[in-house]
Amino acid sequence: MLTFSQEIWLKILEGALIGVPVLVIGILFIRHFRAKPDALAELTKHLASCIHSISWLCWSVQHSPAAIRGNIKTYNAEMHKQLSDLMASRVQLAVQDAERYNTLAPVMAKVLALDWKVGKVVAGCLSLHPLQEAAAQKELINCHVEATELDKELLKMVSDMLQVKE
Repeated sequence: MLTFSQEIWLKILEGALIGVPVLVIGILFIRHFRAKPDALAELTKHLASCIHSISWLCWSVQHSPAAIRGNIKTYNAEMHKQLSDLMASRVQLAVQDAERYNTLAPVMAKVLALDWKVGKVVAGCLSLHPLQEAAAQKELINCHVEATELDKELLKMVSDMLQVKE
């Protein structure tokens, strides 16, 4: 039989044995999730960034056809970086929220397809005959229209997910 004072110390010890690990785990849990950016925001940022790069290249061709040659290198460097960030943020969202990931999957596929299309046109632009180059420029102008529509679609999807009224 324990004395009253021994019982109190035992309860304090039990509390410490349970409370301290719970506190430590709680702190680590909070730090872990605070350190990570919101996966939806990150993916949206990277998709919007890719769309912007595509749009900017295609817009510049529409307003200054000679700009294509100067902007190709910049576009390739931007997209190379952005696509790796996009892939990482896709995985992050898939892990954190599969439903939102699946909702955005069609837009991601369209962005990747549009980049492929632009890349194919751009790859041929440097060695084309002037008449073929004019056709390539028209194709890039069409890609600008697609990029603009993709941007609107992305905004609508994310707004709907977050139930934001425009």
